[in-house]
Amino acid sequence: APLRAVPAPQPMSTVAVVNIIDRPGTGKDRLNEIAQVIKTKILDGSLQQALRESIHDAIHITPVIGDVDESYQKIKAVNISACAANMETLINRFSVAYTRHQVPHALMHACENYAQREAFSHDAIVDKHDRAKCRKATKMFMNSWKYGKGKVDYSHFCIDLCELKNGRDAIRCDAMKYLAAGK
Repeated sequence: APLRAVPAPQPMSTVAVVNIIDRPGTGKDRLNEIAQVIKTKILDGSLQQALRESIHDAIHITPVIGDVDESYQKIKAVNISACAANMETLINRFSVAYTRHQVPHALMHACENYAQREAFSHDAIVDKHDRAKCRKATKMFMNSWKYGKGKVDYSHFCIDLCELKNGRDAIRCDAMKYLAAGK
């Protein structure tokens, strides 16, 4: 048999997103002060060096730290309570309009609707990936709902929906968890 060339390992990268929030209820807004310190540490290279050393200490690999970008924005938390109430109302209405066995098909069919797919898009481009997210969300819901015989935690499901759209542990999706950690 002819020898086949073994492909060279492909370089891999990891992008880390760090959310820094202020501790609520203290009467102090230290984010501007923190932003200045971060900017200084990035410009003098000490943040990258500290990251390099910490990663090496943790996993015994010396990484190459690329560009470190900073951006500042106000985060608008997703209203999980409103989402949960809307989802429960939607499913109750679907359960009246359709048989319980038709509800999954109706929900899946809704994923073909542009506005529905748009709800799953994290950017301005609505594409097949957004339809796939919608279908995945429908399957996740159906696994809990079980044709109306299961118990759905709509709040938890809404967090899952938000993370499906915005990424796992996205601060917008579970801001209360992050705010509670800052207390």
